[in-house]
Amino acid sequence: MSSDPNCGYISLLCSIANKPLDLWSKHVSLDGQVRRVSDDELHGDKVIEILGPRNSVVPTSITAPAKILDTLNIRLAILVLVIKNLQSYFKLEVQVQVMQDALTEAMVLLLKSYTSMARIPLKLEECWNTLEINLQTLCHMAYGTDYEALLRIIVYPNCRLRRVYLQDRHYNRNETSAELYNAFLDAFMSKWRINFVEQTCQTEECYTGSTYVRSIGV
Repeated sequence: MSSDPNCGYISLLCSIANKPLDLWSKHVSLDGQVRRVSDDELHGDKVIEILGPRNSVVPTSITAPAKILDTLNIRLAILVLVIKNLQSYFKLEVQVQVMQDALTEAMVLLLKSYTSMARIPLKLEECWNTLEINLQTLCHMAYGTDYEALLRIIVYPNCRLRRVYLQDRHYNRNETSAELYNAFLDAFMSKWRINFVEQTCQTEECYTGSTYVRSIGV
């Protein structure tokens, strides 16, 4: 997947879509689970639940893109997850391309620390959170270089996901990008099985639908 430079929003996961994990592969370890469940605090909306023990040799996870040799190659720098804190160990891993053509791996961890990695604090509130990660700032703080593209994202237990997407910049509460608004509208219409197609949109090319950092060599 490669992002259109004119597109300000790219969706990777929408839990109420017909196939929410269409772009993802999943690995389920012993005693692990990846399933779609109803969340009472979201009035019964379907969400993706990822559960599993923290000591598995190969832990339960979901990964985008689905194919191991593919990369996302998304240049939008703001990664957003609408995520539920389950008050347990949680890990998010992102692999990015930086301007120096080195692969960089950033791990967002909850309730865990590794002394061999640079650490940037992360705090999730109870219940549902909108977790916004500026990948440009992350790369600059950790490596003194600029972010170029998101290559891969892996979500480990334990959490619930409603949405995962990237956008071109931070948006305040009183503003929303056109692509994000249209994507949320599409999700709402899909949830309630409302069918509507606007002819002028048929040719649009935009695809919608505590932090720890370490680098790895190419």
